[in-house]
Amino acid sequence: MQKIIHIDCDCFYAAVEQRDDPQLIGKPVAVGGHSRTRGVLATCNYEARQFGLHSAMPTHEAFKRCPELILKPVRFDRYRSVSAAIINIFKRFTHVIEPLSLDEAFLDVSDVTQYQGSASRIAEAIRQQIFNEVGITASAGVAPNKFLAKVASDWQKPNGQTVIAPNDVASFVAALPVKRIPGVGKSTLAKMQALHIQRCADLQNLTATELHRHFGRFADRLASYAQGQDPRIVKPFSLRKSISVERTFSQNIAQLSSLQQLMQQLLVNLQQRLVQFKQRIAEQPEQLPIDQLPERYHNSYRMFLQQQSLVSIKSLQLKIKYRDFSVHTRECQWPMALDHAASLKAADFAVLLNKLLSPSGELTNSVRLLGLGVQLEYPTQNLDHHQDNARIHCKPKAEASAEILDAAFYALRDADISTGSTVEHLTCSEDFSDLHQRACQQLRLRL
Repeated sequence: MQKIIHIDCDCFYAAVEQRDDPQLIGKPVAVGGHSRTRGVLATCNYEARQFGLHSAMPTHEAFKRCPELILKPVRFDRYRSVSAAIINIFKRFTHVIEPLSLDEAFLDVSDVTQYQGSASRIAEAIRQQIFNEVGITASAGVAPNKFLAKVASDWQKPNGQTVIAPNDVASFVAALPVKRIPGVGKSTLAKMQALHIQRCADLQNLTATELHRHFGRFADRLASYAQGQDPRIVKPFSLRKSISVERTFSQNIAQLSSLQQLMQQLLVNLQQRLVQFKQRIAEQPEQLPIDQLPERYHNSYRMFLQQQSLVSIKSLQLKIKYRDFSVHTRECQWPMALDHAASLKAADFAVLLNKLLSPSGELTNSVRLLGLGVQLEYPTQNLDHHQDNARIHCKPKAEASAEILDAAFYALRDADISTGSTVEHLTCSEDFSDLHQRACQQLRLRL
């Protein structure tokens, strides 16, 4: 039986700002971009949420609802530093850590002997150490799998802890409102309500055929979640799918020549990210020594390191968001060694941009956002961490798609959404535009 902990820091960015400036305590505080530069909120504290504010809300709308709001600029270097300190606390207990973002992570403590192996006591100790050493609060969920642990961590926020013991899973899940299921957003919830599905017990009464008819590729996951089941394991390492950067402009770009100049600037940022990624690959064995992982991970970790060392660039990607918020993407095959990324030129991406121009070679609309990226390629098969004797296999498309969408969602959520800065996020081999739109939809519906 797995022992999984999900740790989720409370209003992380805002909490860091309040910690650094105690005068902010008790006041409505948000972190994000300024309204003059089309900024949106990255997060806000509970005082601000009382006014209806939430993540991804346009800053100008936030000030309409809460004129006394205190807006702090995004300080990602600071948040990354605090996040690193929290990760170091996790490592005192286990190295089987799967960060989902700067402020939350899954931990597998199945092999931990501290506190007599009690996952709930380990979670309490972690939360107390975060508060004592970092100065912010965190909530925790403790359960036999990732789905239940994540649901539990949100159950008693802020600064709470919920434990779902194995014997309590059936009763807990039966009474669980379906809106608590990760991935159930407004549209899916509306469909469920129309079908008189309120709790997981209602989902349990549907046949597999009915679930697929109503919920498509989400049906299998819904069926598992409705039974309190989740086969996913905590992944302390995973292969990066892509690297990209993007920039939202304070003013729309109407001239092609101006956009081409900005493309050159973005390319420099992208190349820097690729260099940093290459450095992280070289440092991986030192950052996560194999002897710090349970033995069941050893074979798959060796395979992971081998695959990661063989990474290359598969394709180039370009994204444009026009002033009407329509998003258009283009991708082309561009196989090259990662070491040769410095040879990429703006003209290489211009080939993709040209596909979006009018017949006369002009922009069809003014541009609000520009993004450049590369899709990465590894040996054709993926790692399987599920067995003691790890083997290589190809994941079912639905499972891989769901995992990639989750990764895209969390990366988008942690993107520097203050305007004018670069953003790094994940994509996959499926349609780039489709993934972006789905991830953005998850961002709107789930935050």
